Amino acid sequence: MFEDRRDPGVVNVMEEVVRRMLEQTLAERTDVCRCRQCFQDMMALSLNSLPPHYVSTRKGETFFKVKTMENQFVADVVAAITNAMEQVKRNPRHGNE
Repeated sequence: MFEDRRDPGVVNVMEEVVRRMLEQTLAERTDVCRCRQCFQDMMALSLNSLPPHYVSTRKGETFFKVKTMENQFVADVVAAITNAMEQVKRNPRHGNE
């Protein structure tokens, strides 16, 4: 997350966690659209259902990475992503705007 930024400022590290887990989940599914619009919709829906976690230092990022290994945390993120995927699958917006 921080490795490609000189001054990261304040970063919601939950965004990167959701992005990585969504990409992994989509790689295993063939029944969900992967276009840019659908991906962004799934990201937004997932992130809106999870608490943000902002950090401003590498130490804060490291602490959060440890938290991401907890079973309940993973279960919460997977549930948010799964719900978002199903919602977008039922109501895709690609081509509607």
